[in-house]
Amino acid sequence: MDPAILEIVLKNKYRNERILKILSVEDEIAVPTGQNFLSAIKRLRIKVVLGNGRVVNRSAIMKSSDVPSEAHNSFIKDTGVFKTETTMYVTVLNEMEYLLQEFDNAEDIPWSRLLYYEPYSTMVFEDLKPLGFKSLLIPCYLDMEHALLVIRGLGLFHGLGKILDERGIIKMDSFPSWYVFNKTPYRIWHSYLMEFASVMDKNWNPSWKPIVSKLKNLTVKDIEDKLEEISKYSDQCNFKVINHGDCMVPNLMFKYDWKNHPFSMRFLDFQLSAFGTPCFDLSYFIYRSMKGTTIKENFQEIMECYHSSLTRTLDKFNFMGVRPTLEELIEGMDRVSFLANILFIVNYTPMTTSQGDFGDDIHKERIFSIFNRQESEEDFGPGMRDFANKHLS
Repeated sequence: MDPAILEIVLKNKYRNERILKILSVEDEIAVPTGQNFLSAIKRLRIKVVLGNGRVVNRSAIMKSSDVPSEAHNSFIKDTGVFKTETTMYVTVLNEMEYLLQEFDNAEDIPWSRLLYYEPYSTMVFEDLKPLGFKSLLIPCYLDMEHALLVIRGLGLFHGLGKILDERGIIKMDSFPSWYVFNKTPYRIWHSYLMEFASVMDKNWNPSWKPIVSKLKNLTVKDIEDKLEEISKYSDQCNFKVINHGDCMVPNLMFKYDWKNHPFSMRFLDFQLSAFGTPCFDLSYFIYRSMKGTTIKENFQEIMECYHSSLTRTLDKFNFMGVRPTLEELIEGMDRVSFLANILFIVNYTPMTTSQGDFGDDIHKERIFSIFNRQESEEDFGPGMRDFANKHLS
């Protein structure tokens, strides 16, 4: 085709589709209560005039730091989550998209695009809903079909970060350490575990008594010491990545085919991104998004899927640095297993009820009703025994 003709065609196309004027803007709540705690999220309904004169509707997602909870407001300020997310989009994700353009597959980037930001309180993103993506609202555990899609996405995301670091485009070690190591949640986790132990003691099979005793002996200082060991392991790990940091069900969207099978996904909310072992993201996602029985039955396949995705990404861009073997990744998961099990236990209530996160309060009635169920004992059993034998004295 004559390049001159093609140039005219493309110019006309983009001239016709560009926005000439905004006629009106209305906003609505985009995320139900209990699904997000570190930002207020609204959908902007925008009526616009296009270059060809047509009046059409457009939409965008606006995220702001104006949240009602005083505790969450304090966390936002203390951790600088909006600054972290802005940095991720402006410095990291944009560059990752350029990498993907080298292979003509930037249209399926596994995150939403940033349209605008005000440092560091407001961000506006493309709306993924008109593109066919859907959120899964908690309570919701992912099946293997959804989980492997996310795991492949993490392998791609982690691999692209390593390429950017190797090329000198970003410095990964300039990113903060992960928020779970700032000690803020430790007392909340401990209180939750003690209530969990009480329910086990009163209502579960008597064979659990020795494990209950071990769990009741766990102190806040024990949690602090064990997580300090995990943090040191990450620091010494020879393969570190930029972690998403908060990869779980409310921060994911999926697109489905006509048989309702997921075939594409998007990561949302990079507010807690951090530098460290990839086992942080893997453990956080797996143990906060999947049932215990599903994890135990499919752990090897999950790890093989991640390693394959990571390796393909590194190979595609001719990465020359040190890369982990599958065995090293599995060993790393074992090294962070104390944290993984803590996350699974404290996340079980909001993932099996419609009441969202437990926040700063320990709701005894909810814990009793959830952990007193027969399926809870069955789901926790194998993992809880492994956890107690390995980490509790």
